[in-house]
Amino acid sequence: MGLIQLSRYWMDRHEDYNHEYFDGALAAVPVYTGLLRGCWGYFVPTDMKEEKVAHIVLSTELTHHQKGNILLHEMCHQATPQPHYHHHSPAWKRWMRRCGFKGRITRYTGRYKSGGRA
Repeated sequence: MGLIQLSRYWMDRHEDYNHEYFDGALAAVPVYTGLLRGCWGYFVPTDMKEEKVAHIVLSTELTHHQKGNILLHEMCHQATPQPHYHHHSPAWKRWMRRCGFKGRITRYTGRYKSGGRA
């Protein structure tokens, strides 16, 4: 993973999306951007044992539109916390649908709202 930087812009989008799709229920979290190897983004939940504060990271290799969709994907993880962020449970899939994602919802759904790996 490359250098990550705090993004005020994407933190503001998190706040907007939180009100639009999650009824304002999600806690504000830092959102970072950076060069990621092998993924488009990820959510890290708070873990007091390991002194981790919840945050989201988005890949700088995505287009602006794709970053917005990946932010929503990661916010769906934030809405359905699990011990491991790769967990793509039925509850997570319901959040994805509520956020407007269509088609087959998988762990690869995110860059586009049409579903699939595209």
